[in-house]
Amino acid sequence: MDFSEFMSNPKNLQGMRVHGHERERIELHTHVERRRVLENVRAAKSKENRPFPPFVQNLLDIADRDDASAPEAYFAALTAGSNVKGFRPDRWIEKPVNYPGRKKIHVAVLGKCWFIAFQAFLGRRKLDYETDGQVRSTLHLFADYLLLYLPWWLEKNPETNISFPASPKDFLRYYFVDRTRFHSEEEEQLGILPKTFNDLMKLRRPTPDSRNIVRIILQKFFNFVITYFEENQDFVTARMQNPIRSDFDNEVSSRRGKTNKVPFTEDVFPFLIHYAQAVEAFGEYLQQQAYEKNIFQKTRATSEGYETGSWGYVPIFWYRGRQYRVDWLPGIYLITRRTLQANPDDTAGLYVSGVRINSGKQRNVTLQFPHLTVIRLFIAMVETGLRGQSIQWLDRRTFDSIASPVSSLTSLYGSPLSQNYHSLYINTDKTHEPWDNLVSWRVRRAMLSEKYFQDSVIDSYVNREIQYEDREHTRFAPMLPLFRSDRSPKPVSDTNYSMRWVEFLHGFQLFYNTRDGVDRTGEMDALVLLAERENAAPTGSPFDRFTAIHTPHACRATYATLRDGDLEVSEIADQIGHGSTVVTCTYQIPQQKRLASKLKEIDNEMMGVGIYDPDKNSQVYLHPEKQDSSVRQAFDKSREQAMSDYGFISGVCLWSLSELDGDTSTLELLRQSPASVIRWHSTHICPVGNQCPKEVVANAGGLYRCGICPLAAKCVDNLTAIEAKQNELLERIRTAALRQKLLIKQGAAQEEIDALHREMQLDTKELLGWRLSAEILRVRLHKLGLPSAEYHVDKPDLVRKQLQLVSRSSSESEFFLQRIADSNAYPSLESAEVRAKATRYARLILARQGRLEEAAFLDLRPHTELSVFASLIKPYAKAKNLTLTELAEAIDSLPSTAVLSEARDLSLLVG
Repeated sequence: MDFSEFMSNPKNLQGMRVHGHERERIELHTHVERRRVLENVRAAKSKENRPFPPFVQNLLDIADRDDASAPEAYFAALTAGSNVKGFRPDRWIEKPVNYPGRKKIHVAVLGKCWFIAFQAFLGRRKLDYETDGQVRSTLHLFADYLLLYLPWWLEKNPETNISFPASPKDFLRYYFVDRTRFHSEEEEQLGILPKTFNDLMKLRRPTPDSRNIVRIILQKFFNFVITYFEENQDFVTARMQNPIRSDFDNEVSSRRGKTNKVPFTEDVFPFLIHYAQAVEAFGEYLQQQAYEKNIFQKTRATSEGYETGSWGYVPIFWYRGRQYRVDWLPGIYLITRRTLQANPDDTAGLYVSGVRINSGKQRNVTLQFPHLTVIRLFIAMVETGLRGQSIQWLDRRTFDSIASPVSSLTSLYGSPLSQNYHSLYINTDKTHEPWDNLVSWRVRRAMLSEKYFQDSVIDSYVNREIQYEDREHTRFAPMLPLFRSDRSPKPVSDTNYSMRWVEFLHGFQLFYNTRDGVDRTGEMDALVLLAERENAAPTGSPFDRFTAIHTPHACRATYATLRDGDLEVSEIADQIGHGSTVVTCTYQIPQQKRLASKLKEIDNEMMGVGIYDPDKNSQVYLHPEKQDSSVRQAFDKSREQAMSDYGFISGVCLWSLSELDGDTSTLELLRQSPASVIRWHSTHICPVGNQCPKEVVANAGGLYRCGICPLAAKCVDNLTAIEAKQNELLERIRTAALRQKLLIKQGAAQEEIDALHREMQLDTKELLGWRLSAEILRVRLHKLGLPSAEYHVDKPDLVRKQLQLVSRSSSESEFFLQRIADSNAYPSLESAEVRAKATRYARLILARQGRLEEAAFLDLRPHTELSVFASLIKPYAKAKNLTLTELAEAIDSLPSTAVLSEARDLSLLVG
């Protein structure tokens, strides 16, 4: 036979293997078959000579002992039985084998009816459930009680009057489950009884939660038997009752209120994201070197990691204005032999920083090649907070199907300010049908890079669809995994990425502790991400003795925790795929640094230390006029009680009340007025619908002089607004006084000067009225704040929040900062003078920042002046944690004249 004839026969090519780069050797299928037979013979001999595994040997020792405690000890020792090969195979219920050392008990015969019922139950569950691991584990536990403990105990106690329950109908609650119910005299004649299933279950299920799960599953099993076998007298009897009653048997458990996963802290997490990007970038460089120079032809040892400088590329990144370099990386990249398309069509190929590096003619090349599959899996896990299972099983064809198309991968690089979030289609989930959420451009570009790489691979698995988790019955469509293993059609395994996660954290821990040139390793403030395993067996990897404090699943808790406050809980739940916000809350773990910062900020706001709030969320100012305020809710429940609890007082006046019609007091009028007539204001409550009586107008000197109106009732929660109102009146008086002096100097008409003087007198009179009301309310507040005070409805917000009132300012700047804050809280107190002052301060701040052109051309729309000023001053004040007084001093120190002069000169030059 010549060579062409040989090659034309497909059978001769079966089992062909190619070795080496320069020389080839062909193995015929007969050679392959002969080698396989020899290997099987060797394996069989090795198995015959192999001793029993320690687990099975322990069972045999207990069986040989065969004393009174042996049945219970053997049952307890089966804790890991379902996970140990050699005793109980995965499908033990379908093909039962005897217990080691108890071969005389043929479990398949003894438990014939039970195994039929078990198999029927599992078959029925397949219609509704994809997995049965937990159910099988429960049935194994129950079978061990039935087919191991009970027969053995009956052997040891032949004098008992009970018999083995060969069928579900014989499994009686009092004998085998629980004996807490009242029992009859006949039952006392039974003599000794075996331990119940509830008693022995504690040996195998140590926590109340785990035991409760077993009871729930077995209760469902017996319900199924009673229904499914109701016409079969071998299994059930008439009026048979379920022996398992979870509502009665279940134990009180102390479920965790929070997850036990440890999230990354707020100051560490940004560095983790940047570090992951650096690891990917260095890996892309290694891929380029492998593709262009085949540098891994003779595999270089990577157990010591990579000194990045010696490899010719040092990843760097910037964070908050500082540059960081990554000088060492762990050997996290899998390097294995792969066949790739050298220059495939379309988008498939290798990408470095978003640029495709493939070139030359299309051909297949076989290389020792570094893989970034795992690190890209980590990038997605860390940033998205999604379940590892969902990320692991993303479909290469659909994950990017609902996102807006990108012109090229390079468009996802560059300035973060120009980037956005993108839709991710999640084809598998623990609790969801396929759904979508939003991921960052960083995650999307990593996933697209992995997709393009996988599309360029040549092997027998590249386009082979698989079922989710190899499940025979699954609600998910067959898929092509995005994060595919190098040696199968499945995704990278849990074991694989868990091991590399430890290596990844080791590298990050080393980087973080030396990032600023100071080695903090071993010090108190050092970052510690790994813990040593107890009794770890020595292996070839230096990382096998470590376990991660922050598991991959901790990224889920990190996402839920760090987004709290910025996103609504419902939005966080939607993003990470929780069906309930209650579940999301269990993943939110308060962190000490963040909690301390929040408490400090809240304390500053409540105690009046904080300043102007552009979002109008300040806690310093109360709003009793709002419908949901505590005083209005209390007033709606019981007017009499609320007026007592909130320290209501009548309005004050600076004239005689005898001129008013009638003798009904203000508070009595407030009790009797219809709710539709009462008008609530931040400073007072008007019981006459804001319709000023003519007598009040005559004596007050004008409409709406509520500070000296005897009908304007007040409560302690009006105090913050009353203080703000006093500042407004004080500003008006000061402004009017300046205008009066100016008019006199200019020789204005006396009528104008007199009118201004009369307005000043009315403002002064009202200011005194508000001050008098405030003093009376302070007395009431003191009484309400005493420990002996009784509260029947609600506490006043002023008492509950313990606000500190600010009514006097020591400097001009401080006074106007206070007025700006007051006007933000109560817009009706805004004035032209405050707006002008805010504009001036905004120009000063812009000029001090070197933004002279903006300062010179600052042109604000009316009534936006306060918001603009606040947006400039609040970040500075918050960062420096300045009080109102300290902020005023900082503003007073600005070189306003010189700076604004310079700004004006600039505006002239530009003009």
